[in-house]
Amino acid sequence: YRLLPLTPNEILIGTSILFKNSVGLGTVFRSNAGLSVYTELALDSEKDQLKLLFNYNTSFFKSHSSYQNSIELGIKYMVY
Repeated sequence: YRLLPLTPNEILIGTSILFKNSVGLGTVFRSNAGLSVYTELALDSEKDQLKLLFNYNTSFFKSHSSYQNSIELGIKYMVY
């Protein structure tokens, strides 16, 4: 559950599959934005990981009637 002062409240439910901690696939249902499908790819170093993220947001199962799709690209840095 996401509760922020300047954005509408939102419920997120998701699942993902990771393969050897380097490739991930998953889906997330967001109550205000519909269904998102994402992938992540790790670029391994010896100890830390840099991950590239691709997220496709669809309006499928969206609670509002407007039609909107979007793509997000991101970078995640993980320290172990």
